[in-house]
Amino acid sequence: MAFAVHLSKSNENSLEARVNNFRSAYAAYRDIQTSQSLHQQAQMQDTLGTKEELTEANSIIKSSLDMAAKDFSKSELQKAQKLGLISDLEVKSIDALTMGNDFTVSPAEHEIQENKNRIAEARASMNTKNNEKSKDKGRDF
Repeated sequence: MAFAVHLSKSNENSLEARVNNFRSAYAAYRDIQTSQSLHQQAQMQDTLGTKEELTEANSIIKSSLDMAAKDFSKSELQKAQKLGLISDLEVKSIDALTMGNDFTVSPAEHEIQENKNRIAEARASMNTKNNEKSKDKGRDF
């Protein structure tokens, strides 16, 4: 299949839009992997479509994921990482895909990384709030 059919949420070419395109393709990839594994169950076959439809969807999604990953230069990935637009795990995945390797990050690993990112953001937010509170205590009223 040629790269003619693919997923894309935006026609923009900004770094943020390309990060979002990668994330959308990755989410679709996780969904199709789940659908293909659930298709083994007889009660799910009518719900998810035929095996051929799932195979075609997987091919389109994998193509989209590859295209989205190859849309970044090394310097752009570093910039996105410094700006906090993309996680270390996502950078590793993009690097693997751009080198022609298969997607190596499992959904469980991705979920763990997302949880770590949320915890880090929550800690940073709490630290900011605590710093603001300590500044308030030092003021004369």
